[in-house]
Amino acid sequence: PVPTTVHFDRKTEHFLTVVKVGIQELEDPGLEARKAWLPVALQVITRDIADQLGTNSLTGVRITQVYTNSTAAAAGLKVGDLIIGLDGEKIPATQPGDEEVFTSRIRQYRVGDKPELSLRRDGQPVKLTVELARSPKLEREMKKFQDTDFEFSARDLSFFDRVHDDLPEDLPGVLVTEVKDGSWAAVGQLQANDIIQTVNG
Repeated sequence: PVPTTVHFDRKTEHFLTVVKVGIQELEDPGLEARKAWLPVALQVITRDIADQLGTNSLTGVRITQVYTNSTAAAAGLKVGDLIIGLDGEKIPATQPGDEEVFTSRIRQYRVGDKPELSLRRDGQPVKLTVELARSPKLEREMKKFQDTDFEFSARDLSFFDRVHDDLPEDLPGVLVTEVKDGSWAAVGQLQANDIIQTVNG
């Protein structure tokens, strides 16, 4: 933003002020270290789920989504696979919130490592070797923008924005994160979670 001198009259008085004109980028929070990552979404195999599957001693995680065009998809992982072991070690996850038990073990590997996963698929044991990918940037790491003229904020789209909203990988744009009440952006009906794809074409 550039400080600009502004003169204006109010009734019989003549005022002088300084207004900062321009777009200010928000301070970059900095990138987190890229960790090894298995590109799937998971849920814990709770004791209730294990009981319903007929194996009450089963512990680990269940795959709820395999991200497209990923190393997990290339290795043949499928939704519904039960991951019960990592390089021969059991995964002691038995209650909601224990997903971190598995992901923290994955993070101990390096990007590009190929650990062996012990699975149960349709009741049968399966072993697969999967190359670990580099973890994507989190939402808080995405580049942010703030427009002081129209009074709204936005940030770059993250990998997880595209996954959760089923957006094409090549979709351009930024995600609106805040629109101030009474602002020009609000008057123009811009809303939080809108995706701005073009400006003036």
